[in-house]
Amino acid sequence: MGRQSLTAQGVDVSAAWDVAGATSQFAVIIVDASSGKRRGWPGLRNPDGEVEDVLTYANAVAALNCRALGARGGLPTPAEVDAMLLSAPRS
Repeated sequence: MGRQSLTAQGVDVSAAWDVAGATSQFAVIIVDASSGKRRGWPGLRNPDGEVEDVLTYANAVAALNCRALGARGGLPTPAEVDAMLLSAPRS
């Protein structure tokens, strides 16, 4: 089995205050999406979609989490993630 390269949409983090927890929040979304449970993230619009969609959603969650101090200080709501993704230019 060969390697596969994936590309996901990046998001603007120019207003980042603290990156603590960003990696953890990214991982939570990936684990939830792969488990099929998607606990607390009904904003994951297409759970049967492409893995790139899940990565893009995880990028947005991690970026928004950086807007406040602490590992969970800026944890976004699903509506905030959706708003960020809808306003972001597509690459």
